[in-house]
Amino acid sequence: MRPVPNDKPFTLAGRTYQSRLLVGTGKYKDLEETRAAIEASGAEIVTVAVRRTNIGQNPGEPNLLDVISPERYTILPNTAGCFTAEDAVRTCRLARELLDGHKLVKLEVLADQKTLFPNVIETLKAAEVLIADGFDVMVYTSDDPIIARQLAEMGCIAVMPLAGLIGTGWASATPTTCASSSRRRACRCWWMPGSAPLRTPPSPWSWAARRC
Repeated sequence: MRPVPNDKPFTLAGRTYQSRLLVGTGKYKDLEETRAAIEASGAEIVTVAVRRTNIGQNPGEPNLLDVISPERYTILPNTAGCFTAEDAVRTCRLARELLDGHKLVKLEVLADQKTLFPNVIETLKAAEVLIADGFDVMVYTSDDPIIARQLAEMGCIAVMPLAGLIGTGWASATPTTCASSSRRRACRCWWMPGSAPLRTPPSPWSWAARRC
């Protein structure tokens, strides 16, 4: 794994990391390309969509863990593709079983297939159940600072508000909301801008996954 000299160490769920970069495992042509890209990134946390990627739930099929070792990386199971709290909780529990008791998860409960906006009501329900069940929850939500604070007060270890529609590359359209969430946060906060090239000139609020 390459060193990341410009990053300052940070601690998440009791573990200290040198890199602040979180990387995914989708869209690669095969597992070897996945392995090479993640190794080149220098990231230490790798997020995995459990409903789309085999980490042992499909015996006999290629397994991501054969190339991305949990001994080397922190695997961050996510609930991408879940539209209800029940599905999200079930997915996290499956991941915990497959990863030998692993507790760190990224919770996302979607409301709309096209925009990938979060379903805040179902997200709150799922977060409450998962925290009570002993999970360390990083949660994807809207940029509403009241909801973000409520999730933090519930016990989520990181709140990840949507800053711009996924796929647009845009930053938040409501910078005052961003500032309010940052000032009043009760836990770690990552902003999640859209993940495609910008279609409009960047503004001072175009924080590329900036940690507040």
